[in-house]
Amino acid sequence: MGEFLSVSRLTELVVLSLVLCASLIFVQLANAQPVQTGFLSIDCGTDTSYIDPVTTIQWQPDTNFISTGYTAAPVQSLTDNLTDMFSEFRTLRFFNDSSYPKYCYSLPVTENTSYSLRATFFYGDSNAAGPDPPSFRLALDATIMVNVTTDRDFAYYYEFTYLSRGNITYLCLLRDETRHNPFISAISLRPAVMYRRFDGYFADNKYIRTRARYNFGGADRVRFPTDVHDRYWNPIGPNSTQLRNNTTPIQILSTTTKLDLSDYGTIVPEVVLQTAVTAQGNMTIQLTNYESPYSYLILHFAELDNHTSNVSRKFMVEVPDVSTDSYVNPWNYSLEPFKPMFWYFWGVSLTSDSDKITFYPRPRSRLGPLLNAMEIYTVVDIAAYTTSAQDAQAIEAIKKSMNLTEWTGDPCLPVPHSWVTCNLPGPMLQLPRVDQLSLSGYNLQGTIPASSFALLDVSSLSLDNNAFTGTFPDVSSMTTLQQLHLHNNQLSGPLPDWLANMTSLQELSIQNNNFSGTIPPQLLARNALNFTYRPGNPWLIGPDSTSNNTVGSTGTKPVVRTAYMFATVTTILSTLYM
Repeated sequence: MGEFLSVSRLTELVVLSLVLCASLIFVQLANAQPVQTGFLSIDCGTDTSYIDPVTTIQWQPDTNFISTGYTAAPVQSLTDNLTDMFSEFRTLRFFNDSSYPKYCYSLPVTENTSYSLRATFFYGDSNAAGPDPPSFRLALDATIMVNVTTDRDFAYYYEFTYLSRGNITYLCLLRDETRHNPFISAISLRPAVMYRRFDGYFADNKYIRTRARYNFGGADRVRFPTDVHDRYWNPIGPNSTQLRNNTTPIQILSTTTKLDLSDYGTIVPEVVLQTAVTAQGNMTIQLTNYESPYSYLILHFAELDNHTSNVSRKFMVEVPDVSTDSYVNPWNYSLEPFKPMFWYFWGVSLTSDSDKITFYPRPRSRLGPLLNAMEIYTVVDIAAYTTSAQDAQAIEAIKKSMNLTEWTGDPCLPVPHSWVTCNLPGPMLQLPRVDQLSLSGYNLQGTIPASSFALLDVSSLSLDNNAFTGTFPDVSSMTTLQQLHLHNNQLSGPLPDWLANMTSLQELSIQNNNFSGTIPPQLLARNALNFTYRPGNPWLIGPDSTSNNTVGSTGTKPVVRTAYMFATVTTILSTLYM
């Protein structure tokens, strides 16, 4: 599965002053209020744009990005003040029309660009999607990424770093086996902060899922504008169940001294690095609920004690699935306190809740280990393909011309639209292709956009039981078409001669329209064609028609041809015996 699987379990110390500029993309900001360049902040369910009073983030309604679903407001917290801290939690959009297999937001992006996308879900006191907080699936473009679980008391968010494949990213909600109605509170799309190897994962058709960002020793969650990239850093204190120490209590180190971030940029907010946890003996971090065969861990260290020297604090780090423990001396590598550094570990397999990271002091180290911050990511395999670009463009054209724009997302993946049947990749097919379209009974009006359908190589096209008007659509270029259903519409005019040349066509139904003229004889001569044109079409002249063009039979071709021959023989015999 690409280069990733061939890489051995390695650890690597990153000396930031030498390689960080090649490993990271970061933004240097002035002391002014951080700008929101490249931010797309969508409050799902709100009806107006606004500036959040806590973060200054500029939120906008979601109506420009989706045309299905219903809104619910106000949503209120049951146990705390979440909706006071996060204004985007006060509304939501829910989806209860089960005729749609998926509900997709269309997010504008720049092709081949790295993004971070966060989807947030807070149900609170709402009953909009059902009496109980629902569960459902979340998909990014063609890939189902996670199963979403929700709760009345907590907000859940799912964050992914990915490389855009086109100029639209589809964020889709799908029902799972519970058949609950999905909902969503907010969507945040940001330029990505890129660590080393992320580009390699993207090249191998992988995305990065954020599992945690920890602010050790911090008292509060850190977010925008303190983090200019709008990421969440959750506080972990000495009493956290994730921290363990068997010998001495875990303590907090903190400083108000400004750190030297000349080599660190904005990849971690300074306030996060200004606190840490430490212990004289061993210190462990439990990695609970992070099971993944491919994880990516980043540990951030900064010496916060200005009374230390290069021999004061030396310790080892033991990471699951890494064969060799790593030596850390934050003072020695930075040559001074208050200058951060980090280690990262990739290809780490986390298999159970018992997995842990252990920090233990080296012999003769006067001080114990410390840790300022940690990031945990998992690497997600994604679909190596999306629907054929030609087919996707054709479906988009059909949707626009037929006012079906509420059907968003990839036509075939992760599940197809209800009116689309697809052939998925196999030995003879590299990309998913649209094979059948069935828009029967969709209350469609106007003329049939034949030019859009002509872009497809489908075997079946069903447009019956609508209110289409105009002439017979020119589908002569659809050489793979086997079934064409146009019955029960209001189509008129003659049948085109080229119909007889569609050698793949096996079934043609046009009954209950207003076609006129004479049925092309070559079409009637197609013995393998199941051709139905009656009832209806009173001005269409066929073998079953009398001199005044009234209907003489059912108009199903194999029966009609027999009836016509019998009528002709009867007429000849009657003439002979007159």
